[in-house]
Amino acid sequence: MLPRSGWVIWYKNRAVVIFDEMIAQIRAMPMDTLGWFEAELSNAWKHLFPITLTSIRTGNLTLNHPVWGQTPNPWWKFLTNTPLVSWEIAETLSRQRRPSVVPYFDESGWIIQERRSVDFKGSATAHMGNHPSLELIQILQPVQKCDLLLCCREDTIGILKYMMIWKPDWVTSKVLLRKLGWSMVDAAMMNPSPMEVLLGQFVKMNILMWNCRGALNTDFKRRIFEMAMNYSPTIMVITETRVGGDKAGRIITELPFDRFIITKTIVYAGGLWVL
Repeated sequence: MLPRSGWVIWYKNRAVVIFDEMIAQIRAMPMDTLGWFEAELSNAWKHLFPITLTSIRTGNLTLNHPVWGQTPNPWWKFLTNTPLVSWEIAETLSRQRRPSVVPYFDESGWIIQERRSVDFKGSATAHMGNHPSLELIQILQPVQKCDLLLCCREDTIGILKYMMIWKPDWVTSKVLLRKLGWSMVDAAMMNPSPMEVLLGQFVKMNILMWNCRGALNTDFKRRIFEMAMNYSPTIMVITETRVGGDKAGRIITELPFDRFIITKTIVYAGGLWVL
């Protein structure tokens, strides 16, 4: 008999319950491929869904069903996730030489780890996929044409590092642009520049990069709408959505953007959207 709540996969035309031990394994190692030895089983593991009376009969559940938000979800609670910390805790961690993410609030109340103003020279930024971060890139010069390249790599075992480079009038290959981006990120870590806070009237274009850590989070859509109202981003990049394919497309159709590009997830981790 199936339990009344929890997670299942649809395998061989029936619902198979995923027990808490397996959910814990997904949270601990989200990039491990489950069921790799059989195509049907491997595909089933890509489509976990909550238990309801309908889903266990049909093998499907619409994303607007409230149970998605009511069932403890493995997608945005990876054990590698780093929580936001207070200044007091950050200072303690710093004295212990342990890494932390130190937030600050902008004038709209949003937590932003990095706010940078750039001109015609371009800019590169990066963050770890397990950190909560919102980065705001503000372009000061009018730009007719530019290149925006996004990529990720496994920087630490099981944790992706994302990089975004914005460069106007780039005429060389994407490979060189990617190398330039990682080089600029490494240089910035060696010589961090002071944070700049600008008046809004000088900004020609905003680019937001948000590490959401789960687009199936219950407040994901609300936060997207609030960010869109606060910053009117020309481009919004969302990392660690942990959702891809048709499911991602259905979520995006309800967001205030008219075009999008999405990538596949890496098992349960990853997921990159450009809106």
